[in-house]
Amino acid sequence: RLRTRFLLSMLLITAGLTATSLLLVRSSVEKNVRQSIAVNLRNSVAAFQDFRHERETMLTSDVALLADLPITRAIMTSPDPVTIQDASQDISEIANSDLFVLVDRSGTVVALHTKTPGFTTEAAEKYFQQSLDDDRGETSHWWLGQHHLYQTFFEPIYRGSRTDGTLLGFLVIGYEINDRLAASVSKVAGSQVAFSCGDDVVATTLPPELAKGEKLQALITGSVQEQPRDIEIGKERFLAASLELSGSRTTPVRLSVLGSYDQ
Repeated sequence: RLRTRFLLSMLLITAGLTATSLLLVRSSVEKNVRQSIAVNLRNSVAAFQDFRHERETMLTSDVALLADLPITRAIMTSPDPVTIQDASQDISEIANSDLFVLVDRSGTVVALHTKTPGFTTEAAEKYFQQSLDDDRGETSHWWLGQHHLYQTFFEPIYRGSRTDGTLLGFLVIGYEINDRLAASVSKVAGSQVAFSCGDDVVATTLPPELAKGEKLQALITGSVQEQPRDIEIGKERFLAASLELSGSRTTPVRLSVLGSYDQ
């Protein structure tokens, strides 16, 4: 009996030590995995910042060139909005943007071209005025209408030089934040991404069933988390960080980057 008790005691001690060792190993592995994902997330955010800077520099240059075209100036001398709408079709095709808007000196939209229906003249006038009022030296502004989010760039149009010429109006070009762009950003970042405006997810690489979850809603509506934090969406665990793209109260735009523990 003593021998049996001794053997049982040894087995229990061995099992306990084995279980403790496995827990320690598991904890160490999870910690290392988390650190690795966190490093990747920080690198992802840095890569996106570089991508964003290059993209905005290029698009700012594009809108300036388009506003300075002789045909753009000539069109904006017309007093008839119908004429401006029709005549600006060719320029909008040259711009190859998702949103193309011409605004006169009074702030009235005189031409509007979109690749996706739903964004109205009234919305364009509202957001143009907000962009002027909220201008804090930013290179771009964010316009939202009918679930379509655009990053917009605008440039004044002058007859003559900028210093001595006459202001004719403004050119606005916008590029939609959609799933296609989200996929491109995801490749650059090497992570899942979600673009949101307020509590509305407008573009993401996450599956639809995960994009509608409460946990993702909590991520996009809570305080901006530049430091990675754990989040579970559906049955999948992620380490997530978020980046504020617009500080505007009317269109608070955010990018959330998510690295999966399961991939």
